Formats: sequence, structure tokens, C-alpha cells
Amino acid sequence: MFCDNYLLAQLGSEDQQILLKSRPLGELKESDFALVETPIPEPGEDEVLNRTIYLCLDPYMRDQMSDRVIHQLNPLPHTT
Repeated sequence: MFCDNYLLAQLGSEDQQILLKSRPLGELKESDFALVETPIPEPGEDEVLNRTIYLCLDPYMRDQMSDRVIHQLNPLPHTT
């Protein structure tokens, strides 16, 4: 790919992820989440590297963070 090195230079070498550390009780707190930085992998053959610029978090996701049984699967908290 002709622009791999250029894109990687623009993005830096670390990927930032905000992970759910524990299921929130009441108001959300910073301690409910973890900021994790990991190396950005080189894309392999037939793969692309995307950069997320905007991310939408809809209100229904609050239910997804709870341990209540709902119509969809709940994400598991990240364990460290």
C-alpha cells in the first residue's frame, strides 16, 4: 500500500481505547473506565487501517453497561 507509512506517521504508534472497567452504579465516574494505549498493528495483506474521527454514543448504551437482563447481550467489563 502506497500510504501505509504516511498514515502510521500521522497516527503515531499508539492506539487509545476507552474500556469499561466496572459496571457503573448510579452516575458514571471516571473510575468506571480505563484508558489503555496499545501499539497500532501494521495492516496485513487485504487489510486496512481506519482512523476513527467521530464516535456516537447513544443513550441506549447506558443499559448495555448495566448487569440487567435486556434484549441484547451486555458487554463484559474489561478485566486487568
